[in-house]
Amino acid sequence: ADEVVLDSAQQATLGITTIKLGRRAMEGTVKLTGRVMSSPVSKAQLTSPLGAKVVAVLVDEGAHVRKGQPLVALTDLSFIKLQEDYVSASAQAERADSELRRQRTLLSGDFKVLQARKESLGHQLASMGVDLKKLIASGLEDRFTLRSPIDGRVNGIRIFLDARVEPTTVLLEVIDLHHFHVHLNAYERDLASLKEGTLFDFHVLNMPGKRFKGELFSIGRTFDADGRSIPVHAHVEEGS
Repeated sequence: ADEVVLDSAQQATLGITTIKLGRRAMEGTVKLTGRVMSSPVSKAQLTSPLGAKVVAVLVDEGAHVRKGQPLVALTDLSFIKLQEDYVSASAQAERADSELRRQRTLLSGDFKVLQARKESLGHQLASMGVDLKKLIASGLEDRFTLRSPIDGRVNGIRIFLDARVEPTTVLLEVIDLHHFHVHLNAYERDLASLKEGTLFDFHVLNMPGKRFKGELFSIGRTFDADGRSIPVHAHVEEGS
């Protein structure tokens, strides 16, 4: 009662044909959502070492930058004063060093104080990208430039010309996609279409106009915390 049997004549009358069971590649598109995840060394936030005014933003959102590339130029009177102090301390230390050779015991304490102040000021200026040798040779600059600490793409520019920023202000981020991976949320119905090693295109919401390519390297075996989706992980292969 649970079976229907058709002979060859009946199958021909009904137009029924059969094929041998086998595996076939299925074509289609699967759309997944998720989030880009980073390691501690893949993202850097740019801040100013002192309160200053933005005089130039040297990159656009999404631009690819290299480590050491200038990103933002700023100015402040305290920066000019810091350079003056360094030049003065450097000159005094040089004179004290010369005098020390003549009166080593008497001036050794003065020289150490001046040398320490020179080094302290030098470290502060170096953090703003100032070439100390050029400063001594060529004179004071009216602005300093913050440079990219890593290779990557500019993300989330949060400043504009003439804005006043403080050391706690995040000016922008630089993201190194080579150290990122993508956490995707797949549902059971999607799993048959997913395979480790598959390449796919994706975009990031806060980087409009930019397309990236990823490669699946891990398909989860258990449900995520939401109880509905299964985690799928991918490497970021390239971006454009």
